[in-house]
Amino acid sequence: MGDSILGHKAHLGAGVILSNFKLLPENITVDLDGAPFDTGLRKFGALLGDCSEIGCNTVLSPGSIIGRASVIYPSLAWRGILPDNMIVKNRAAQEVVARRVPGL
Repeated sequence: MGDSILGHKAHLGAGVILSNFKLLPENITVDLDGAPFDTGLRKFGALLGDCSEIGCNTVLSPGSIIGRASVIYPSLAWRGILPDNMIVKNRAAQEVVARRVPGL
């Protein structure tokens, strides 16, 4: 949660990670009107709007901005800006395949 700002009644589920540092040696940028905006900061977590909800085990990349009353479902990796009153759902397809064990 370092270097982040949480709005009134914002909720973080268990295991949420608010990353605040990029692996590459550069400042954190935020997408502003389709172009990267340099925050001038090397460490910058997330901005969470009032009444936003972040599901368990979700990871927010540095500089993520979550709008008021928005929801991010559990176990997602989010990056960028989410407008007010939006929901991000995990619709990733799962594949089940047969396991081939040598000798059986």
